Amino acid sequence: MTTLVDKLFRIRLAGIDAALPVSAARHYVRTTLESWHISAAGIDDAVLVAGELVTNALIHVGGDITLTLSTPGDNVLIEVQDAQPGQVHAPPPELCAESGRGLHIVAALATDHGCRPGPHAKVMWAQMTPR
Repeated sequence: MTTLVDKLFRIRLAGIDAALPVSAARHYVRTTLESWHISAAGIDDAVLVAGELVTNALIHVGGDITLTLSTPGDNVLIEVQDAQPGQVHAPPPELCAESGRGLHIVAALATDHGCRPGPHAKVMWAQMTPR
């Protein structure tokens, strides 16, 4: 099944200093979705989800990643591609841990999410329905 995409935005983020790509990703998601006239609450949720997906890619894989935003129908699709093949599974968060909740946040805010593994890379994605 093909999905009609009304708008598409893609940015490549270098993983040298983890703080810079995450900040850039959040900024580009916010400004792009504002230009697409997405609701403020929907933008806030999408910025948080994109930040979590980018952070996970940088922490667990490193290197360059690609962030893609698109609007299939009334939804916003956030995709983060990194250079490591394989599936990703979120372990249960530890009660006192200071990290390890990113994919659980994504699951709580997204209407659907998952991982598309490939032979040389994978894409973590989250679909959001702006409020």
